[in-house]
Formats: sequence, structure tokens, C-alpha cells
Amino acid sequence: MEKSLEKILKEACKQKFGISFKEMESFTFNDDSHLIVEYDDEIFLFADLGSYVELVKETIIEGEASWARVHWTVLVDSEIDHFHNNPKFRGILWQSLNKKEQEFYQNTISPVGATKEADYWQALYLDKGVYQKALKALYDTYPSPETLVFDIVTIGYNENYEDLLDGCEMIETIEIAVKSERQPIMQVQGRGLKKDEVYVDLHSAKGTCYADICNNKIDKIVEEDLLMKRFKQLKELVDTLKGDFKKFYNKGNNAAGTRVRKGMQEMKNVAQEIRIEIQNKKNSQ
Repeated sequence: MEKSLEKILKEACKQKFGISFKEMESFTFNDDSHLIVEYDDEIFLFADLGSYVELVKETIIEGEASWARVHWTVLVDSEIDHFHNNPKFRGILWQSLNKKEQEFYQNTISPVGATKEADYWQALYLDKGVYQKALKALYDTYPSPETLVFDIVTIGYNENYEDLLDGCEMIETIEIAVKSERQPIMQVQGRGLKKDEVYVDLHSAKGTCYADICNNKIDKIVEEDLLMKRFKQLKELVDTLKGDFKKFYNKGNNAAGTRVRKGMQEMKNVAQEIRIEIQNKKNSQ
């Protein structure tokens, strides 16, 4: 995620929950587009206009979940005119299709005359693979791909971006004053432009894939934290015995030898606990 976007989303989180950036480190996670927050046993997602644009762009380019996130009605509502009839677009799309997909295309799209935009995209939507490749071909051949993505975001979706965010529920829009290069480049959703003013949307993400992402990362952090605690525990035991090792082996100090024996027994116990933890983890995989 760009540092400027991360700053904006964290500023909104700070304003909403009254917590510092330092406190956020333990329960906030960001991907390329969003800030995902686990707070008070709830999962929240912070996003701004730039977040939506980046998500749609990434979705189209990579093809991942684009069939679900960019529904054919969203594409039609985005006012891309009749570009689907562009020969270059159709040529690039055709070359990207495998034999089975080409057969589907030939049987679905009439080769004679122009096809209505809505009919075209609705027909392709019947095949997930073909539809996703069509989106990519559209992006690659459109005169201004950035304008295409921006129009999809600002015109095609409803004001809550429910389809794009996989079932998230809009809670509120947070207005924050922050100096940033990521200013809206046009009025959207009735939001007027003001200097140094940014709008960040707060969504409830409970029960969505974002909650799973958050929970998986929390589990990973807990696991890494346990790993470091165990390593630190062993290292501290070794460090505390260093002096007694020297006293016993170099000077024959029996009391130091007794402390070394006790320390080694403690290390043995810790080592056994770690062995059991490792075996349990292996068995659960």
C-alpha cells in the first residue's frame, strides 16, 4: 500500500476509535487497497476513493474474483459506450481464449451486425473465464485504462460499494482533514471538494472474506510471537549460565556447577515443551 494512502486510512481509524498509530500495530492489517481492523471483537474495513480504484484495477488486471466484483451490470452502468464492438478489443479477446472458450464465444455472440452493450456483457457473463478475459482485453485496449477504471468505480457502483467489497456493509463516511496528494479528482457521491479534505468510508466486514484475512493474520502474529518467546526463553537461559560455566570449568567452583546442573535441567524441560508444541503443530497441518 502507498504510504500516503496508508496514512489517510490510519488517520480515519484514529479519528473513529481514538487510538494512536502505535496502538494500531497490534490489530490493523493493510493490503494494497484497504485497512482491515479488528476492534472490540468486530472486523472493520477503511477505504477511500483511491482504495476502490486500486481494487478494481487489480481485480481486472489479475482476473481474481473479477467475475464477482465487476458484475456485467456495473460495467454497463459505467457508460463505456459501444467499445465492445471495437475490432481491436475483439481481436485481443479472441486470441486470449482457449478452444473451448472460443466455441462458447461463437455460439453466444452473433458475428453479424453490432451487438447491444448490455446483451454482449450479459452473454459473456455466463462463462466466468471468458468474462474475466474480456475485462482484461477491455482494459488493455481502452484509450484510457485509468479513466475506464475510474468510471467503473464512480458511476457503475452504488454509493455503498457492496458488490465490490464482497458483502461489506457501509457504516459511515469519515471526513478528515489531512494534507495528502491523494485528493479526489472529481465530485463523487455528492461530496464536495475542499482543500486538504479527504473522505474515508467505514465498512463492517464481519462474516466476509476480510474477516478471514484478519483472523488468519492474527493467528500468524500469535504464532510468531510464541516462536520469539520460546527462542528468547532459551537464549536467556544460556546467557544466565555463561558465568557459572566459566566458574566451574575454569576455577572448579562447585556451587557454580550446581547452578549449571539446575539450569540445564530447566533447559531440558523447556526443550521438551517445545518438542511437544512442534509435534502438535505438525499433526494439525
